[in-house]
Amino acid sequence: MASVLDTEILNLEGNAWTTRDAATGVMVFGMTGSGKSSGPLRNIALKFLQLGYGGIVFCAKPDEPGTWEDYAAETGRTGDLLRLSNETFAFLDEEFSRPREAGGGQVENVVNIFLEVVKISKDKKQAGTSDEYWQNAIKQFLRNAISLLVLAKEQVTLPNIKKTIDTALRSNEVAENIQKYVEGFVVFCQAEADEYGDFRSTAQAYQKYYIELNGDAVNHQTLEHAQQYSSLLLLQAAYHGHTECPDYELAWNYFLIEFPQLDERTRSNTISSFTVLADSMLRGEFLRCFGARSSSLHMEELYRQGKILIVDQDVKQYGLVGQMTAAIIKLCFQKMIERREDITNPDARPVFLWADECQFFAIDYDQKFQTTARSSRTLTVYATQNLGNLHDGYGKEKAASLLGNLGTKFFCQNGDHETNKWAADSIGQEVIRRRSQNLGDSQSGGLKGDYSRSDNYSEGWSEQKDYKVDIVSFTTLQAGGPRGQCQVGYIFWQSGRLLKNGDVFVRSAFKQKCRKVCGARVERHCPATQEAGKNGNLKTRWFYWYDYCRLAVFTVALLPVFGGIWLIYSGNDCFIWRCPGIGIVTLATLGVWCAAFVLEMLWAMCTVGLELIWCAIRHKPRLKVKTINRMPLVVFTWMYLILSFALAVLLQNALYDGDNVWPFALVWIAASLAHRLFKTAGGRKIPVDSET
Repeated sequence: MASVLDTEILNLEGNAWTTRDAATGVMVFGMTGSGKSSGPLRNIALKFLQLGYGGIVFCAKPDEPGTWEDYAAETGRTGDLLRLSNETFAFLDEEFSRPREAGGGQVENVVNIFLEVVKISKDKKQAGTSDEYWQNAIKQFLRNAISLLVLAKEQVTLPNIKKTIDTALRSNEVAENIQKYVEGFVVFCQAEADEYGDFRSTAQAYQKYYIELNGDAVNHQTLEHAQQYSSLLLLQAAYHGHTECPDYELAWNYFLIEFPQLDERTRSNTISSFTVLADSMLRGEFLRCFGARSSSLHMEELYRQGKILIVDQDVKQYGLVGQMTAAIIKLCFQKMIERREDITNPDARPVFLWADECQFFAIDYDQKFQTTARSSRTLTVYATQNLGNLHDGYGKEKAASLLGNLGTKFFCQNGDHETNKWAADSIGQEVIRRRSQNLGDSQSGGLKGDYSRSDNYSEGWSEQKDYKVDIVSFTTLQAGGPRGQCQVGYIFWQSGRLLKNGDVFVRSAFKQKCRKVCGARVERHCPATQEAGKNGNLKTRWFYWYDYCRLAVFTVALLPVFGGIWLIYSGNDCFIWRCPGIGIVTLATLGVWCAAFVLEMLWAMCTVGLELIWCAIRHKPRLKVKTINRMPLVVFTWMYLILSFALAVLLQNALYDGDNVWPFALVWIAASLAHRLFKTAGGRKIPVDSET
């Protein structure tokens, strides 16, 4: 039984591109208007949906969700669509809710998810030491805040993290008093906890006990700060018996000793660095989706049930919030799919990760994820205009690494030289033979009337390495629409694969729906597409001006021939003179003599006809040529014309006398053919440019 990985997604000129190939990753390059969305991307998306695959779609433009709704309607998958705008996803709490035996509940993982999200707003091309310092400070703050929330059995949500950081103690004196307050609460809990039943009642009872114990000396400032959220978390964690836990000791030390003793500038910078990053996450659509206390979205449904999540907070409308939303979903999806429980099942359902304009959704983990995406059956499909976009999103080195891990490339029409050169370099070079030609002619004459002409021609071959696909080829691919006859041209290349055409690449086109794309009712309304190289330096037409001249001479020369024959048979001929030993010369003789030119043009047109037949067999147009190095023909031509005149006289006299004319006619035909052969002997036809 064939594996699901062997299912054909596309057939590219007889080459099957399967799910196994798609699992190595896909990158589609194409300039704006190149047809990459309506060509390769559309065909891949429809096949994914037809096969029942689930996945996740990131939206850079407002119309992207509508496009996927159309795809789903076309393939009967409308019921599997999920829109993030209709879902909630408490991503931090979701990470902690996973079983510990499956890697869940790890504080460091949650901290890294949060920091990975905020990196999307940074410049990937630059890194500063000061940024790194504050990032480490934020990481330490988050690590302890999240640990404290977990120990206190509070939900790990963005609002709760924000409250923890906002209420952290700033004064060392107050922190020392809170230490004593918490230590007293621990002792009180050990003795009285069972009597009060829950944390809130126990905390209130201890507060009364603290006031009674200190009497008039009670420190009201300590009581006030003990009611702050960060202090309550310490009390709550102690109430649940975590005082001996290493995480509790670290959190205690950070919030009650280390943080209050920090320099005021360092402490305020640490807090402001976090709050600036978190500010956009704690309002509007971001807070609705990710700040909820529970999740309606469960990403495991993407591979278990084939659901398709559309992250419809597009970048154009939502800006940075849209990018950060996508970063959270993308990172959580990548982490989730890497730990899928059916990863060893040969029939496990593949899932796709889809990002048109992928530079907007770049995160640092993409590069690492793609190295193992094949084993988790994730079909990554990225698309962008050019390399510059990827460098802007990932940085140059990480972009190069990511591209190296995306095994399949589709190149649509592109005007970016850097991208086209990179594509040509990637596809590779080969040893080719190049022919060189040199053509020249010279003429000279003297005062005595002498004249000479010579033609010079040389030809040679050389071997050298050159691109298999020339850089200019990427600029001339069809871009769909009426100009491209509703066809999207592409060059397909898959790393390490030799295709059925014996090469490593295929150049072909995807068919668009003509009526929807260019408005034509039938395909023939689209204008013909000009092919590159068909109107370059070399003429490539079927007929040239000299062919029409030959036809004109043939037609004009026929008229006096028929006129001479008419004069003979009508009795209207006119005597001119008598040629001794041959016969009489009349007006009809001059007309019949023009048959010499008729035969000459007839052989020339037969040659043209044979050339046309040969070109049609090879499916190539006829080149414009020039014949050089022919034998001098002045003497032969005069001899042929004199012989033709004599044969015209003999043929005319035979007609008058009623004798057989065929011997003279056959001799004349043979003479004209011999003249033609002499005329072309030693000549060489070479192609010439359009201006020659």
